[in-house]
This record gives sequence, C-alpha cells and structure tokens, in this order.
Amino acid sequence: MIIDSTVKQEIQAEWDGVKKMYKLPEAVSRPVGLGRNMVILTTNPAPPEFYNLPFFLAYSVLDSVLSQLVQEQVFVCKHWMLGRKMEASKVALTWTNYLLVDEGRNLRNSLAHAAQLLNREECIKYIKAIETELLAWHVIT
Repeated sequence: MIIDSTVKQEIQAEWDGVKKMYKLPEAVSRPVGLGRNMVILTTNPAPPEFYNLPFFLAYSVLDSVLSQLVQEQVFVCKHWMLGRKMEASKVALTWTNYLLVDEGRNLRNSLAHAAQLLNREECIKYIKAIETELLAWHVIT
C-alpha cells in the first residue's frame, strides 16, 4: 500500500521495535552452571506499566502510516490529529476492526494527556489490533 520503499522500511523497523518491546519475556528461570555449582538464574518480567510504552509507540506507527498514505494521496485529510486521519482513511482503507483501534486511540489519548495507564493485557490487545490492520494493508510483514 505504501509506495515509498524507504518509508516502508522505516515503518517496518519501527514496528519491529514495538514488537520487541511488548514481547519481553515473563519471569524466566533457567539453570546455569555445571554439576554441584548449578544455580537458578531468574530474569524478572517487565512491570505491567512498561507495556504502555510499546502501546503508545504502536499508535505513533499507525499515525506515521496514515500520514504517509495522505502524502501519497491514497486519501485526503487536512488535519494532523490521528483520529481525524483514521476517520478520513475509511473511504480508502478496509479496516479489520476500526472500532477496536479507535477505542485504543482514545485510551492512548488518556495515557498521553492524563497519565491513565493500561494493564499489560489491554496494551497488547490494542497493539495486536494495529498489527492486524498494518498486515492487512501490506505495510508490514
């Protein structure tokens, strides 16, 4: 869907960063050492609040995608706000679950403007909803 291959590569790299962040492991225990000197090494999971960062960044990637599609004249939108771009894009893009992504956008605004944190599961739900759209539009692989 995005014609500019350089922009598409940048978006893929940004999305890869989002995925790397939200897929941090849960607490993991593994044996380290040999024989009697064996110890259990435990890595702590990221705190639930951490997942708000990749959640926020996922919406930034979506905003970049929609801005690029406006620039490439896939649809017209004269507003800079993500919600306006999302609404305007409905004439040109097939959304898998627009309402879910828009719900997450409203929560992203609450995070940005009122520091209202989401839990890990909520963050991942909305990240995956955006990923579904980006995959369907062939923006990421």
